[in-house]
Amino acid sequence: MSENELSALTVLIIEDQKGARNLLRKMLHDLGIDDVLETEDGDVALKLLRGDGLVGDKAPPSPDLIISDLYMDRLDGGELCNTLRRDRDEPGHGIPMLIVTGERDRMVHNVLRQMGAVDVMVKPVSPAVLREKICKAVGFAL
Repeated sequence: MSENELSALTVLIIEDQKGARNLLRKMLHDLGIDDVLETEDGDVALKLLRGDGLVGDKAPPSPDLIISDLYMDRLDGGELCNTLRRDRDEPGHGIPMLIVTGERDRMVHNVLRQMGAVDVMVKPVSPAVLREKICKAVGFAL
């Protein structure tokens, strides 16, 4: 996959820990992805996807990929994934979603995939794993 393909992506990071958001943003930057949106929970992300997060008179760009933490206050990553996948009219319905979590229980991972997550990454995530999962999620060949 070329850097141009990756650099064309817009990614939405949903993570309640600022340090984890910064780390993901840096890893994305190192992969050539600089068009990154961030929110601290699924509730804010859902508002952004619905266009409630206008900047001036301009809506933010629609992401090509969502990377979300699993456990967060208010609307967590699993609940957001379920909300987006259940309703075809929901903005963000077709956006591929990766879940990042410290949860190691494979049953939880399988449930998340059944809910519509493309894949689950266990923290700490390496740059190589992140690249592999992004390519899988957006349909790029490695």
